[in-house]
Amino acid sequence: MKTTQPKILKLDEQQLVEQFFESTQLIGLLSDLPDYELCWHLNQDLNMNFRVNLDLEIAWKQNRRTYFFTVFEYLDTRLLNVHYLYNNHKQGMALLPEVKHLNYIWLIKGPYFTTNEREGLLLDLKQLPYIRMAVELSQQELKNRRNLIL
Repeated sequence: MKTTQPKILKLDEQQLVEQFFESTQLIGLLSDLPDYELCWHLNQDLNMNFRVNLDLEIAWKQNRRTYFFTVFEYLDTRLLNVHYLYNNHKQGMALLPEVKHLNYIWLIKGPYFTTNEREGLLLDLKQLPYIRMAVELSQQELKNRRNLIL
């Protein structure tokens, strides 16, 4: 009787990355505020409701150490978009090394966040005194964007 080897299923990592980033937009922020204080100000000034979500915290292992990157979450029930604010720095490490000069990465996920809304958000962010820089990030230029997958 002939025995057959079980098929080994291989996860297509590139497809997973593409699916996660479908209908998303990225903004990079530079601010001197700690993450919890930045979110408090954003909630007050932009009428949002960012909350830390410990279930989404990213544990990243590098050089026999584990770094924990905080993620804040806000569900916009009006437009059905989810906003994630990632702390890009932890103990000298950057979650996205190609934009290590930015403290925070803001990911907006949802089909109802238009280019005009993104441009409006960028303008609003640039006028806030605690935001030193707010820039749109191109997903295609981020080699390590898979680090943002939740």
